[in-house]
Amino acid sequence: MNTPVNAVKEQFVGSWELVADATLRRDGTSAGTYGDKPVGVLLYQPNGWMSVQVMRRNRRSGISMNSIHTARTEFMGYFGTFVVNADAGTVTHFVIGSSFPAYVNTQQLRRYTFEDDGATLILEADASAEGHLKRTLTWRRA
Repeated sequence: MNTPVNAVKEQFVGSWELVADATLRRDGTSAGTYGDKPVGVLLYQPNGWMSVQVMRRNRRSGISMNSIHTARTEFMGYFGTFVVNADAGTVTHFVIGSSFPAYVNTQQLRRYTFEDDGATLILEADASAEGHLKRTLTWRRA
């Protein structure tokens, strides 16, 4: 029996704290995009809005604001709306604004899994970077 979309959407609603970030590479190795213990917050609102911010825990000082690549490896944030497809097990983020210019006006598809009676949310995306297969972010309800 399929779970009603509204019931699944309600599972997303709230504040989430980043627990783990892992990118699986084609060579079989895995590493965190934002270092060993990144900091992050993911917010889903009942009205369909969302935002996410993830950053390296120990950011380097003295980074030039002109370096998009360096800034991207230190911090990422975006906001927009979201839609859940319960049958497919996906959530799509419709990005309106982002610290990474290439994300603006894009749709970011994530496969989702809830664990620990809804206290843990795992989001998985196919990685777009060359040499990467997928990225997995694990969130704990805040």
